[in-house]
Amino acid sequence: MNSQNTGFPVNLKRSALLILLLCHSATSQAEIKKIHLPISLDNTYLQQAVLAQAYTEPDNSARVWDDGSGCNFMVLRNPAFDTLDGRLRLVTDGQVRVGKRFGDSCLVAVDWSGIMETYQEVSVDAATSTLKFTVIDSTLSDEGGLTGTVWDLAKQYMHPRLSAVKIELGHAFTELGEVIGHVFPEEPERVAAILDTLTIESARVVDNGIEVQLAFAVDTTTADTNDITTPQPALTEEEMKRYQESTQNFDSFLTNIIKYMAFTISDPAIRRDLLYVLIEARYDILRVLNEPSRTGLVDPVRALFVRTWARLSPILRELGPEESGLRGFELLSFIAAADALHALDSLGPELNLEISANGLRRMARILNPEATDDPLKFDEAVDSDLRDMFEFSAPRPPESNTNESNPGNDTNESRYEPSPPYAPDVASIPQRLSRLTFIPAYAANPIDKSILKRLNSWIPKDDEFEEYLPLVRDVLYQAAEQTLDDSKLEPSRQRMFETLVLATAWQETCWRQYTVVQRRLVPIKSTGGALGIMQILPSVWRGFYDPNGLAWDISYNAAAGSEILLHYLKDYAIARGEHEEKGGEDNLPMATYAAYNGGPGQLDRYRLKDTPKSLHKIDASFLKKYRAIAKGNDLAVLTCFTG
Repeated sequence: MNSQNTGFPVNLKRSALLILLLCHSATSQAEIKKIHLPISLDNTYLQQAVLAQAYTEPDNSARVWDDGSGCNFMVLRNPAFDTLDGRLRLVTDGQVRVGKRFGDSCLVAVDWSGIMETYQEVSVDAATSTLKFTVIDSTLSDEGGLTGTVWDLAKQYMHPRLSAVKIELGHAFTELGEVIGHVFPEEPERVAAILDTLTIESARVVDNGIEVQLAFAVDTTTADTNDITTPQPALTEEEMKRYQESTQNFDSFLTNIIKYMAFTISDPAIRRDLLYVLIEARYDILRVLNEPSRTGLVDPVRALFVRTWARLSPILRELGPEESGLRGFELLSFIAAADALHALDSLGPELNLEISANGLRRMARILNPEATDDPLKFDEAVDSDLRDMFEFSAPRPPESNTNESNPGNDTNESRYEPSPPYAPDVASIPQRLSRLTFIPAYAANPIDKSILKRLNSWIPKDDEFEEYLPLVRDVLYQAAEQTLDDSKLEPSRQRMFETLVLATAWQETCWRQYTVVQRRLVPIKSTGGALGIMQILPSVWRGFYDPNGLAWDISYNAAAGSEILLHYLKDYAIARGEHEEKGGEDNLPMATYAAYNGGPGQLDRYRLKDTPKSLHKIDASFLKKYRAIAKGNDLAVLTCFTG
C-alpha cells in the first residue's frame, strides 16, 4: 500500500514506537523484557484501505476489467468489510457486461448486476512489516442466482485486484531518526536497539476487524542499583518548580487533545465524556501537586498519562471516522502510541520512564499534524472556544471595579481589626433567623453596582451579618436565575437548583468571598487553591473562567459556581441517571454537590458504602444545609457565625 496516496494508517510501526521516543529513561537494575502491543484495525479502517488502493476510479469505484470496447467490463462499488465465521469478508456491489461490438452498438451476452462477496486470509510479511489480504473464496448473487461466466471473470480480475491490497506497518528509519533527535537525544543506542527488536508476531481476525500483535524487547538493565522505592527527601524548591512545570505541560497537552477531539465531534454525549476526562485529569494533577513524592516517580506525567489514558482510551476506541470527523490514520496512530506508553509503563519502576515536553508535543501532532501552535502553551485566559464546545454560556467579564490592584491594598485597620470573641445570646438566635428569613430577596432584578462594589470590599463584623447576608443571598439567587435562563432545565427542577446554589455557597464558605491576612483584604483560598464564595479551582477550570474575576468579584465567582453546578446536574447527575437510583429526585442535589466537591468521578460517592467516612461526613453536612434552605429558611447560614 502506498501511504502517500492513501492517507491510511501505514505508519503504525512508527506510532507504536513513537512513545518509546517520548521517554527519557532514568536508571535502575533490571533485565531484558518483552512487550506485546495489540493494534486494532477495525472494519472502518480496512474499508479505507481498500478504497484507497483498489477503488481508485471516480465515485470510489473499482473498474477491475475493461477491454476498452465499452462492451466488456467489470465494475465494483460500495465495499464494506465485516467478519463471518471467523473470516474477513468484503461485500461489494458489482456490475459485469460481456459482449461484442458491432459498429456503434454492443451485442450483449451477459449483463449482470448483483452482490459480490470475497473471503480473505490475513497474513504477515515480517521482512517488509506488511499485512496482506489474499482472497481465498468468493460468492456472487443476484435475483437470478449465480452465473458461471461472471464468477470466472471475478476470479480472473476481481480476486487479484483485492488481493493486492496491503497495509504497511513500517516506515522510513530516517524519519524516525529525526524524531529521536528531537525527543530522545541522550540514549539513541537504546532506541536503536528497541527498533531492531520490533516485529509483527501475528495478525488475526476478530469480531470487528483485525488485531495485530506487535512485540519489542526492552533492555532494562542499567548500572544503577539504588532502590527507588525507598522514600527520598522532600523535593527542593527548584525540583518542585520543575515538577509543577511538568504537570502544566501535561495539562496543556491534554487540553489541546480534548479541544481538537471536541472540535471534530458533534455528538454532545461524546463531548461530555471528553470534558469528564479533562476535568478528572486536572483533579489528578491537584492531587499530585499536593503530595509530591520522590518515591519511585520523579516524573509526575508518567502516572498522569497512564491514569488519563485509562479514561480516554475507551472513548476513542469507539470512534470511527464518521463519528469523530478525524482521518482514520491519525486517530489510530494516536491510540497506538498511547497504548505503547501504557505497555511500557507496565514494566514498572525498572525503566523509570520520564515523558519529555518534546515527547508530548510530538504525540499531540500525531493527532493533529497540521497544527502550528505549541500544544504545550499554558494560558490562564478565558478560552471562548473551549467554553462553546462544552456548552458553557458566553463568558462575561468580571466587574471593572475589581481588578489586580486589590491584592495590594491595605485594608482599613479600624474596619478589619479582629472583633472581640463573640458570645451570642442563644435565645436571640431564632429571633435573628426569623427576621432574616422574611427579608425579601430581589434576585430577579439586577443588583446595583454600588452594592457589588461594597460586597467586594466588605468583611462583615458580627453586628453586620443581618445586613450582609441578604445582599449575598440576592447575589446567589441572581447567579442561579441567570444560569437557568438558557439552561432548558425542567421547571420542576429549577427551585431545586436555586437551593443547590445557596447550599453549596454555605457549605463552601458560609457565603464569604474575602478574609483578612496581615491586614490585607484577600479572597478566601483553600489549601488546594480554590477561590472565593463558591470555592472554584482555577487550575481545574482553566480556560473557562478568569482567575482574577474568581478572586476579586463575588458576583463573577457566584455565577461561575452556579454554571459549574448546572453542568454537573444536567450533564452528569441527570444524564447518568442518579435520580433513577434509590432515593429518586432527592439524589440529584447530593450527586451534583459530590461532583462539585471532588470532581465528576465522585458523582455517586454519597450512596456508596465504600466511600471514605470523611467524604460521607462532608456530604451529610451539605445535605443538612440543603434541607434547611429547601424548607424556606434561606438565611440559616447565619448559624455559621452565631454557633
